[in-house]
Amino acid sequence: MSPSRIPADPSRIVPTAVLVLVLIGGCGRGRPDTGHSFEVVDEEGMPTAVTRGGPRYDEELFDYVPVLTLREDEREESLLFNPAGFHRDERGWYFVNDLGNDRIAVFDPYGRYDHAISRSGSGPGEFQTARIEEVREGVVTTYDLTNRQLCRFTVEGRLLDTRRQVDDQVAAMMVGGARYREGGGILLQVADVDPTDPSSMERFALRTLLTGPDGDTLWTVRTPEVKVMDYVTVEIRGMALPMPAPLPLTASPVVEFLTDGGILVSGGHEPLQEVYDGEGRLTRRIRVELTPERTTDRDRQAILDDIQASIDAAEDDLLRDLFKAQQEHVRLPEYKAFWGGVQADEAGWFWLSHPTPNMLADLPDTTAVYRVLSPEGEYLGDTTVPKGSYRRITHGHLLHQREDPESGEVTLEVLAIRPRIPGLVYP
Repeated sequence: MSPSRIPADPSRIVPTAVLVLVLIGGCGRGRPDTGHSFEVVDEEGMPTAVTRGGPRYDEELFDYVPVLTLREDEREESLLFNPAGFHRDERGWYFVNDLGNDRIAVFDPYGRYDHAISRSGSGPGEFQTARIEEVREGVVTTYDLTNRQLCRFTVEGRLLDTRRQVDDQVAAMMVGGARYREGGGILLQVADVDPTDPSSMERFALRTLLTGPDGDTLWTVRTPEVKVMDYVTVEIRGMALPMPAPLPLTASPVVEFLTDGGILVSGGHEPLQEVYDGEGRLTRRIRVELTPERTTDRDRQAILDDIQASIDAAEDDLLRDLFKAQQEHVRLPEYKAFWGGVQADEAGWFWLSHPTPNMLADLPDTTAVYRVLSPEGEYLGDTTVPKGSYRRITHGHLLHQREDPESGEVTLEVLAIRPRIPGLVYP
């Protein structure tokens, strides 16, 4: 397999806007006929932001203006192999998870390769299947699924410290995220399932726990369970085989780490988000009272088309038979879920993604639609982001990764987020 080349782009970077918490002005083009309302109420002793009716704005909220493409140069060390997402720090530097080379590739604010962090191996600070967890205040935090270690580096690449996973009962493959905490603690997000019992995965929940320096669990938060699949018995080549039949158009629970050390919990099907502080205390709720859409024949056809594409691409007969069996057991919920994920950016805005009709989540040619909430929790409207396989909203920009389906060439783009509606200001 050859390295993925990142093409050059002569465009210059646009200076990052100052990250100031800006409220929505009242002079924008609203949509009063939808019955939209927003208020903060006391709900069981907890402040709860409630949006009822449609969004505040019924137009596309943002434009996405390309300002930079990360690019390799003539040096061999600048070549990326299987890049798997990237982060932007507050200075405008970019950190690419160069998965195929077991390292982090670092690019300057003009998109030029500068240096690498770490190398392949199993020792302290070395990578096998690492991912970037956070880049903040001059520190790069990574978690390695294979080595089961959480590492911190300076942005220049010096290893600061390494912590092995402290909870040996948590399978490495189940870790969904990790953060260092002041005082030596580790914040872990894990899938709350038993990896030895496939039936336990029919209902999905996430568990977030804070462990102290000695490994003791200081607090834990568990999301509601959501049914995400059924198990059916299919006959393939004369054999009766149990097979998972995922429920498409469903939304699993999501946990997002916040910059203040707390967490944001999204309940999947429930139109509710809860914010917890760094001590694991519930501090506020956000409720978006939307009516979910009924699933349609078009939804089903889109899913069947995806499976058919997998059947056509399968080179192994058994794999092809498994896809065909899956195609016969597609199950749609009665209604589409409220959202399929959530991001909280540095300015406190919430980006809730609509669930995709694709069974294979986030295909390179899919377009994501986000419901955007203000820092106060008001549902402002929707925005459609460009097609791609990786999207992260950070420091007023959309980090965007797309792959050419024919050549396999990967492009890492930085898009500035620009409001389209008068009166709407975004950092």
